[in-house]
Amino acid sequence: MSRPQKQKNDLSDITPPWCRSESVAFADLPEDFQCLIGQFVLDYDPDIVIPAVFAIGTIPVANLPKIPLDRYDRGIAYARAMDPTQTPPILIARGYLMDGKHRIFSARQKNIETLRAIDLTAIIPARAIECNHMGPVSGFSLGDYQGPPKDQPKSCAGSAGTKDSPPCRCTRSAQVQCPACLKPLCLNHAKTITDKNRRNRELGFAGKRRCARCQHIDTPENFSTF
Repeated sequence: MSRPQKQKNDLSDITPPWCRSESVAFADLPEDFQCLIGQFVLDYDPDIVIPAVFAIGTIPVANLPKIPLDRYDRGIAYARAMDPTQTPPILIARGYLMDGKHRIFSARQKNIETLRAIDLTAIIPARAIECNHMGPVSGFSLGDYQGPPKDQPKSCAGSAGTKDSPPCRCTRSAQVQCPACLKPLCLNHAKTITDKNRRNRELGFAGKRRCARCQHIDTPENFSTF
């Protein structure tokens, strides 16, 4: 029996997964990109859990720092040859650029006004930002999420679990949706972070919500309600 032929206009097999939606699975990112995120996070705190899914936003190129390139970091020719509309998102954290200087250089050369970006603020240790950032950024936007499909059940997705605790199945009704993994959650699995923990205060997490599914941290406003 012959295999069905793909339609010529079906580009799903060649379009990078980070270009298809407003989120991307960590496993779908290039291996070297996964390693880089691991270096920023796990090298400074091995107990942090990297989310299974990252939200993708956009940021104006005009609001990104201008960083000189040289032959020791693959240089100008490498940057000019790339297509920044197809490369992985740049990385930012707490208002600073962590990775993406070649993509930014290329975008400016090609008059591209915005780049896709992943914000690591929720998981990156403050020390990693201090040691690795390449300058301030501004204007990052996650975009507008329309909520789950109508046929998606609105029961809480519960917790994905960690290395120290098993997954939790929840029977409560969902009240909010995580802007990163798009899972429906009850308020028990999208808890507001208190200011009792010093690290939470230092990183500016107090008052924000944490998703129990992917550990994404964001403002209550970005957790859309049902």
